[in-house]
Amino acid sequence: FNGDGRGGEFPTSRGAGTPAEFRRQQQQLVNTLLAPDPDILALTELENDGYGPASSIAELAEALGGTWRFVSTPGQDGDDEIRTGLLYRSDRISAVGSPERLAKGPFESGGRPPLAQDFGRTDGDATVRVIVPHLKSKSCRGARGDNQDQADGQGCYASRRTNEAKTLAAWSGSDTRRHHSVGTLIIGDLNSYAREHPIAVLEQAGFTSMVHHFHPCTEKICGHYTYRYRGQKGSLDFALASETLKPGVTGAWSWLVNADEPRVLDYRSDHPASGRGPWRSSDHNPVIVDLKL
Repeated sequence: FNGDGRGGEFPTSRGAGTPAEFRRQQQQLVNTLLAPDPDILALTELENDGYGPASSIAELAEALGGTWRFVSTPGQDGDDEIRTGLLYRSDRISAVGSPERLAKGPFESGGRPPLAQDFGRTDGDATVRVIVPHLKSKSCRGARGDNQDQADGQGCYASRRTNEAKTLAAWSGSDTRRHHSVGTLIIGDLNSYAREHPIAVLEQAGFTSMVHHFHPCTEKICGHYTYRYRGQKGSLDFALASETLKPGVTGAWSWLVNADEPRVLDYRSDHPASGRGPWRSSDHNPVIVDLKL
């Protein structure tokens, strides 16, 4: 959240409390996002404040550098305070066709509509469809009926997340134009662990977790994870490839730079190490995917 985009209107409802905190937060995010030398960035928990010059996504694109562009879907972003987003390096990657938001069913009211965009290399014809969801959180605030905690380990709103996953799965296969597409990558925060119902729904629809494909867990160790909660680690964030895309994925992993790091390193602290390097730019670890088009 970047206030009014001109250094004012802090503290924000989420995120930085002062302009100094925001500058540290932005620098940490830029350090983290640029370090792997990515072509496409799939983001969650962006401020839902439009796409003008003072918007959070426009300011982030500017901070990343002159070749970075963002995907814009004005009027389709839902009514939540936060939204998902996509940015890409325009010297390497082109956005092909128009972006779309899934704003129906469980995403229609009070949800965060997933974002989809086709991308291709600037020097080629093949494209990949990237979909960025952010499913309902496990927080029990306002939970009623089957959205209450069912004592099955999935937390509150498991029913809603499962319905969101079903809607997402149906939508992901509904576009037959495909722009020479080699497949679909669903990448985002599903607020569900690997054995929970929403992940099973997407797997049954033909999607495979690429991190788990390249780094399968054993009974004793699961070395790639994205989140820690009360000392326990697991993955809430996934990169799920369609069957047609799997052969083109050459690697995937969770970059362990955030979840294990102490909060004293985040942007809210004036600790000398705060704002330097990629450490603790978020409470979730990034998921990185190598894809050959």
